[in-house]
Amino acid sequence: MGEFIAPLVLVSIVVLTLGSLFRLWRLIRTPVQRYIAISPAPATRFGVLSALLAESFFFPTLFRASVWTWLFGWVFHVCLLLTLIIHLRFFSITPPLLVAWFMPYTSYVSWGLVAGLTGLLARRCLVDRLRYISTPADYLHLLLLLAIAVLGMFLSQSDSVNVYELILYVQSLLRLSSAHLSSNLLLALHVLGACVVFCVYPFSKLFHGPLSWFNPTRSQPRRSRS
Repeated sequence: MGEFIAPLVLVSIVVLTLGSLFRLWRLIRTPVQRYIAISPAPATRFGVLSALLAESFFFPTLFRASVWTWLFGWVFHVCLLLTLIIHLRFFSITPPLLVAWFMPYTSYVSWGLVAGLTGLLARRCLVDRLRYISTPADYLHLLLLLAIAVLGMFLSQSDSVNVYELILYVQSLLRLSSAHLSSNLLLALHVLGACVVFCVYPFSKLFHGPLSWFNPTRSQPRRSRS
């Protein structure tokens, strides 16, 4: 299984990195010819930076629009961040201190990730105005992320994965070599789903986080006519 997964992981990481850099490069080069900040907007660059940081971490605009959407979205993003941190354990035999802090809460993080994604998917299916503007890609993104989260939750509760062997395999990938990895269908599907997300991320709505920092209605200070 390791020989099959290794090239997929490496290719998906290359696509993720180059695709993200390309989109950021295009965003940086796109000119904004006039000030179109939405009022009320901060009047200084520092105020704009503070507002963007608050929007990135706490989603106040989404909270004012819909508390339930904010709750599901915020829980999902926080649990996703914690999941990525916990996954750093597979890069070293001895996990870093930050990773060790969160490892005892892995099951809670997994349930939070699944709950957040389920709520966001139900919202798209049950709210008429959102269902009207949703595209098939919107549903596929959520279903793919939900499938990856559910598989990861099963793997974290299963004894079928040799963590030490998996760490050695990840370290071999960092050296551009391929170590032996025991066959595990759930692990293969989990990794394959992550590879698909890596390849899709730079070219889809999943890239909305970096895009928000280049939104001219939010990234500009308030300028009066005078």
